[in-house]
Amino acid sequence: MRLKLSDDVPIKFTHGDLHRSNILLSPIGTPPRIIAIIDWHQSGWLPEYWEFCKAQWTAWAGEEWEREYLPKVLERHDVYDIWDYFVIKLGL
Repeated sequence: MRLKLSDDVPIKFTHGDLHRSNILLSPIGTPPRIIAIIDWHQSGWLPEYWEFCKAQWTAWAGEEWEREYLPKVLERHDVYDIWDYFVIKLGL
């Protein structure tokens, strides 16, 4: 299972499940402000690319969430071969 996983990737503390329903916005003001990020049960010390890949997986390709908002809050990581390995081979 670990054949495609690199050992030289920085490890960072991540939310682990960042998607729209876990972000609470202020109902007052323009533009809206993030007031809380909830649902931290999947958080942990994970590879640097994990948050971006997982958050991107919660949207359709080209959708506003993936196209406009994720690049504003997460650094892009091009590790599709690793992510494809998880999704296809391991059935995640």
